[in-house]
Amino acid sequence: MPFSAFMACAYFSAVGVTDLVHPSEKIMKHENSKTHLHNSMELGLLGTVNIRAQLDSA
Repeated sequence: MPFSAFMACAYFSAVGVTDLVHPSEKIMKHENSKTHLHNSMELGLLGTVNIRAQLDSA
């Protein structure tokens, strides 16, 4: 689902951030977004071992 992450951030890529006084608020809003949290979880699970598959093949 990385493509959806790019689409969600497309606004900032196309328009940019005009409020340079409060960048931490923009970053916090992004980091708390549903898309970012979902993609962070998916990235964390990427490459983890599926124990059930290992037990079935043993």
